[in-house]
Amino acid sequence: MDKILLAESSSLIRKIISSQLEENGFEVISFSDGRDAAEFVLKNKISCIVSDTNLKTVSGFQFAFIVKKSFKKIYFFTTDTYG
Repeated sequence: MDKILLAESSSLIRKIISSQLEENGFEVISFSDGRDAAEFVLKNKISCIVSDTNLKTVSGFQFAFIVKKSFKKIYFFTTDTYG
């Protein structure tokens, strides 16, 4: 089963996206904090990342930079619920 890391600051949006991904057979690991998400990715095998641009402690853009610096071939999608 593919593991998807979801980094989303809104608990409601995190629940909605997690539910949809899990219904489609993915294992979802969720974080609201960019720093915690980055630490997890660097220590675990992840197939894909879906990240909010407005994360706590580390922005979604900083998170993407940290991940892409270590993993050149990883799918990384960003989301933004602000407008």
